[in-house]
Amino acid sequence: MHIVTKILIVFGAVLSILLAALTIAMAANVNAIRDSFKAEQSAKIAALADLSQARAQQSGEMADLQKARTAAEAELAKVTDEIKQLQAERATLIAKESEARLAAESIKNQIAGFGDTAKVNAALIKSLTDEVAALRKAQLDSAKRETDLIDRLNDVESQRQVLEQTTRALQEQLSEARLALEAAKSGATTAVAGSPAESLGPRISARIVKLDKFPSGDDLVEINVGSAAGIRENQKLNVVRGGQFIGSLVITTVDLQRSVGRLDRLGRKVEPAVDDLVLSRLD
Repeated sequence: MHIVTKILIVFGAVLSILLAALTIAMAANVNAIRDSFKAEQSAKIAALADLSQARAQQSGEMADLQKARTAAEAELAKVTDEIKQLQAERATLIAKESEARLAAESIKNQIAGFGDTAKVNAALIKSLTDEVAALRKAQLDSAKRETDLIDRLNDVESQRQVLEQTTRALQEQLSEARLALEAAKSGATTAVAGSPAESLGPRISARIVKLDKFPSGDDLVEINVGSAAGIRENQKLNVVRGGQFIGSLVITTVDLQRSVGRLDRLGRKVEPAVDDLVLSRLD
């Protein structure tokens, strides 16, 4: 074989070895580049995710900052209004202070002139005190005279009531005497002494104010008139209601303004009631 051929064969073998080495190196570089590219892609995706999260966080922080700014602006406006209000109040207080100073000066000037006025007032008060004392004494004397007059009037009224009762008693005795005289003239029998009898004097009208029972079970009736109206013990009265006769009331106890008696229903089944009318005579 020719030497040139041998050289070419050796050179081709070396080239083949170099080409194989380059191919191996290239394959290794391709894998490394592919892995690097994938790693870069993953890093890019992670970076994009971090960027999105950072943007979202930034948006939230911006919203919080905007809220804080709005709140700060509102607070600033409130504080500004308060400052204005305080300034207005300060101006008002300053004006009132000026007025108070002027008033104090005026009062001071008035006090300076109150000395003579106080002396005049003291003299007037003394004069008025003397007049009031004199009027009080006169009033006490008048009240005493009035009390004495009232006592005298009460005594006269008591005497009048006694005289009135005496007059009624005399009128009743006179009427009974006349009745007895007429009965004697006509030959009639007189009533048994001590038996209940109707009054022959002026007609007396009363009302039932209380109802009760005697221990014996009889009806106890209290009326609103007494000896001042001419009622006396053992007097016979008539109880009526709306024109209906209820029974006879025989007085057992008499007071000045009240009387108590025993009711005889005379066989009637009618119950007496408070406010029923009581008459000394039915005619």
